[in-house]
Amino acid sequence: YIKDFYNRTVLSRNGTGLNEEALTLMYSLTVSVFAIGGLIGSLMVGTLVTRFG
Repeated sequence: YIKDFYNRTVLSRNGTGLNEEALTLMYSLTVSVFAIGGLIGSLMVGTLVTRFG
């Protein structure tokens, strides 16, 4: 679903779609950033709860 969204977006903007390697790279980066954000959020939640209640 996400790869299809990326491909449709690039296709509508540039007139050509992405190859499979570029789609896989973009998908991998998306998943990695999501996981890193979850890690950072989980590490910060204790401090935020203590500070803001």
